[in-house]
Amino acid sequence: MLNEELMERGPKDMTPIDNSAFSVSMNGTEARLCITWMEEETFYVQKIRTFALQEAQQLLEFRKCILNIMDYGRNVRLESIGSALDLLPEETFESVKSRSDLLSEEGLESIKSVLDLDLLSDEELEAQGMNVRRLRSRNILRP
Repeated sequence: MLNEELMERGPKDMTPIDNSAFSVSMNGTEARLCITWMEEETFYVQKIRTFALQEAQQLLEFRKCILNIMDYGRNVRLESIGSALDLLPEETFESVKSRSDLLSEEGLESIKSVLDLDLLSDEELEAQGMNVRRLRSRNILRP
């Protein structure tokens, strides 16, 4: 959906965002690491590797893979999604917000209370790398 919005409303030379996702299925003896992605209207799943959880070396390799995936998601992937969102015009956020709120009021209040966002100035939030405009458009921050 974000790629569609970018192609429709963003810069014409925008590179699409990586739409792949990793998944793990496990039982008591093995873990299967898979990747899922979408091309046009079709989803694809490919098994990357199966790990025998009773084997110490394979368990360590599985752990390393998962930590690398999490690191990628928290850094490179998150930054690319954030940069793409920053390229969209403000009206896009309003139209998405008008379709449906993804978080309930209780969910938003819980985010606010955990982060204490209302206690910081816009400058302090931006210094921490937060996009104040996006937080306001999602009603996480008050104007």
